[in-house]
Amino acid sequence: MKFQIKDLELEVIATFEDNEQDMFQITRIYADDLKSEKSLLSMIKDQLSFVKNETTGLPRSSKDLVKLSLCWICKNIKPYAKNPTIKATLEKNGKYFFGSWA
Repeated sequence: MKFQIKDLELEVIATFEDNEQDMFQITRIYADDLKSEKSLLSMIKDQLSFVKNETTGLPRSSKDLVKLSLCWICKNIKPYAKNPTIKATLEKNGKYFFGSWA
């Protein structure tokens, strides 16, 4: 059984190679998603299949991803900031770069 983290959401801005951007919210964060930065980024990249390219109408691919900007949404970040994964995202100002932008 997955343990959902209550009162914690994530707003994501994904920037792609063609300079298009898509913004979406992840409203269900599970403890397994916060085990490491790698598991968090993997979960976010999995969500891209639900985001459609406005030009082609096809699902977005993490292969075209060049940047993720993350913003945690909660009433008080202090209790969550003790989690090493969330702490790492805050230390990076929520910015992750890939591909040609890395």
